[in-house]
Amino acid sequence: AFQLECGIALRQLADFLQVKDILDPQITPAIEHSVAVLTRAVENDPTDVPRIMALAQPCQMHAEALQKREHFNEALTSIERSILTLNLILDDDPMNALANESRYFAAVTKAELLTDLVRYEESLKEWDLALQLAVDSFVDLTAMKRTRTQALSGDFIQATMRAEEILVQKSTGNQPSRHIVSGAARTFAVA
Repeated sequence: AFQLECGIALRQLADFLQVKDILDPQITPAIEHSVAVLTRAVENDPTDVPRIMALAQPCQMHAEALQKREHFNEALTSIERSILTLNLILDDDPMNALANESRYFAAVTKAELLTDLVRYEESLKEWDLALQLAVDSFVDLTAMKRTRTQALSGDFIQATMRAEEILVQKSTGNQPSRHIVSGAARTFAVA
């Protein structure tokens, strides 16, 4: 119990530092320590869902911090660890809403990292998985992000057609979100 509490406290510290937008070099050691402590806690009881969830989140945060610093291979390793950790839950309980939501965000991060590493085919597959996991409110944004990778892979026509389709669909009756508009702009800039 003490290990779990320490790990959660470190994760909360890392959350605080990230919210306050404190430089990533200050975030990373707290996250790394949190991951180490929580890994030992999960190893002690690999069936404890709260412990597993407590480990998956700092792995994701670590990946995002490394991605910001353009340490893409290290970030990919960290996000894959988060995915493996979440799969411990999903293998036993595929309908676990919190684990599925975390798995969605991990899939998005992994897809972005694979794009950063110019591994477009793998990235597109991960985007497809993210689309399967996305709740309704994230489907269009996820699809729009996928179009950029699709354009980078050389499939300009399909990527721009899909980006335009999403933009038009989201413009019907109201203003599309800035995330949709910026996503379309990023796709059109590549094409």
